[in-house]
Amino acid sequence: MFSFSNFKLLMVNTAIVFLWFCIFSPYVISQNSDLRVSPNEITFRDLEQEAIVKIFYKNQILNKGHIKSWSFLAGDNKYNHMIKLTPLDDKIIIEPALLETGTYDLIIETTYGKCLVFVYAPLDKLPDTLENRAKKEGISVEELKRRMGLASPIHRIDIHLEVPAIHYEGQTLEINLEKNPDHFYVWRVNNKVIKQGEGESYFAYTFTELGDYTIEVEEKDADILLGKASATTKVISYAPISYQIRMKQPLTLTAVEGYSSYTWKVEGVTQKESKNTITLRFNAEKKYIVECIAKGPKEGHPQSYFKTIYEITVSR
Repeated sequence: MFSFSNFKLLMVNTAIVFLWFCIFSPYVISQNSDLRVSPNEITFRDLEQEAIVKIFYKNQILNKGHIKSWSFLAGDNKYNHMIKLTPLDDKIIIEPALLETGTYDLIIETTYGKCLVFVYAPLDKLPDTLENRAKKEGISVEELKRRMGLASPIHRIDIHLEVPAIHYEGQTLEINLEKNPDHFYVWRVNNKVIKQGEGESYFAYTFTELGDYTIEVEEKDADILLGKASATTKVISYAPISYQIRMKQPLTLTAVEGYSSYTWKVEGVTQKESKNTITLRFNAEKKYIVECIAKGPKEGHPQSYFKTIYEITVSR
């Protein structure tokens, strides 16, 4: 016979389980009686369909300025690449992108809290089911999904890096991809991570050494790799400027204009001159190497510099 004490024990255990779920479940949405979403369930039966939801706070529609972020979840995994979400001033438009069959939780975070929309994607009204297409082509469903770009999240985004084949020492390479503030970008130069972070779609790199370079970028949504690309370039120096003069004959050299500072070196020794011109005299019969490094361009990237090399052949 089920006693009253057993009943009390059952109620206590149930309360403990409920409390654990409320504290530790990643899908618990904070309750705010003034915040609601309508509808809170949407269904996609094909990939051409779109759905509209509206979020209300105290019965007033929230505009796009109140939408902070969103996550499209299945289990513990995030699949934001599968849908496109467009907040407007009076509604939110949700469209399939690379949506796969399944059940998902769409969590929309607003300035007043989070809303949960249950998303069902049976995709049962596609012009031809995946199973039938796979059977006709004599391949597995997984292979068909791979060919259609549904099976693997890799390379969901087509990234193209436009990098000139040749750069000169001191030049700065600038790349500006189409920015998605929710995506995570990783930039590498010769396998070394130079820059990474959310929304970091802009990359600048000044070449300070001669040689071959490989530039790589990855775009991710959480741990999902959406796309990657690489490009190569070769960094060379400008051809030296040659002079032939006699010993103790004054020689005035003029460097490029438009920079805020100039450093002159003769045989590696820094000179006092800081302008873009210098006058030198040489007391030995030999070949001298003179360098001028111009920094701080008045136009262009601030980290760029221009290096000029002079080969001075001195005779009697």
